[in-house]
Parts: sequence; structure tokens; C-alpha cells
Amino acid sequence: MTKGLQRLREGFVKPLASCQACPRFKAPLVPNEIIKNARMMVLGEAPGKEEAEVGRPFVGKSGQMLNLLLAKSGNNRQLVSVVNTVCCFVEGNPTPTVEEIMACAPVVEAAIEEANPKVILAMGEIAKTRMVGKRSLTAWRGSIIEADGKVALGEGVFFDESDPIKSGPNKGKPRKKKRELFIEQVPGRTVVITNHPAELLYGGFSKWPLVQADVQRATRIALGKPLVEVGGSIR
Repeated sequence: MTKGLQRLREGFVKPLASCQACPRFKAPLVPNEIIKNARMMVLGEAPGKEEAEVGRPFVGKSGQMLNLLLAKSGNNRQLVSVVNTVCCFVEGNPTPTVEEIMACAPVVEAAIEEANPKVILAMGEIAKTRMVGKRSLTAWRGSIIEADGKVALGEGVFFDESDPIKSGPNKGKPRKKKRELFIEQVPGRTVVITNHPAELLYGGFSKWPLVQADVQRATRIALGKPLVEVGGSIR
């Protein structure tokens, strides 16, 4: 890792209590790419190994697919902000948990506020959950949604400081419990839901026309162009 990348990572986010509690804390952090007042933001899931090595989101095969989708929609990677729902890479690239999504929520919220996009393209299950909660990606793909101010992520684990363990080797430590986890965000943001580019690479290339239509839809919203109906689909 270069010294420049190390400094970039260290200065990327102020120390947060949520980060300290996250299982990914101290893992390689990949800075988001924010273009202030960019009209469109792409929200992905979590950085992969290539992203961790380079220090940029969406630079691997999924990034190449994203660039192609944008180009075919009359858009450009240099004109959109690119953010991940979870900003740290873990070896093996496990699917982010609801606890990790919640821990990174303040970082994502700050990125959205800084970029101030007109539309957010949520790509993949994790990004969809972060912005609009527990909805079926298959059923809601292609939807244009105004995000709520409170989002239900699903059931997660937390440590109850008010209920310490009373005996045994863990005596005095907070008891682990489960509860529904929520995050708060600015309501009313326009979100377009679609599949993650990686799904097109691994056995899901038949979804290309659908995802391309979704990216086109988000691009038209970003540019203030009217949506049109093409073959029964709004684009």
C-alpha cells in the first residue's frame, strides 16, 4: 500500500462509535468517490480484493461492467459519485451483515449529504436494504422509490449494557440479544433499485437488458429528462 493511499484511508472518516463496534473495524477501508453536487450516485455493496488493493470502489470486473452500463445509458463514471454500503474489505468478501450495514450507515449518510445527488442507483441486495429496507430485490427491481426517513434492516445482534451476565467467565459483560435494527436518514430521496453488476458476470447475463433499462432510468432522472415507455417498460 502506498503512503498516499494509507493517508487517504486514515483521513477518510472521523472515528465513529459505530465503527468501533463493527466486525470489519480496522479492515482495509476503501474510500468512497464523491463528486459534490453530482446528479447521480451509484450505491454498491462492499469492496472486493481489487478495490482494497487499489483504494477505489468498483475497479474490478464489476466496475468494468458498471462503466459499460453507464456509457450505454449516456452517462459517465466521472459524472457520478460511487459509494459502497459497507466501506471495508474482509478477506473472502463475505456478504455484509445487518450489523455492518448499520455500523456504516453514518458514513454512507455523510457521503450522500456531501454529494447531494438527484437520484441514487441502489445496485444489489445490500444497497437496496440500506436505502429502502427489507423488500424483495426480484419484486422491486426497476422500481423508483422515495426513501423513508426510517429504514428497517432486519433482525440483528446487539449487546445490552443494561443486562450484564451475572455469572460464569463472562460475568459483568453485556448480554447478547437480538432485535430489529433501524437506521435513520433524510427522507424523500429518489432511489432506483436494480441488480449488482456482479450478477451479470456470474450466470445472470440474461438480466442485462433489465439492468441496462434501470441504469437508463436513473440517468434520465438525474439529467431531468422525462421517463418514456418502451415495450411496456418505463425508461
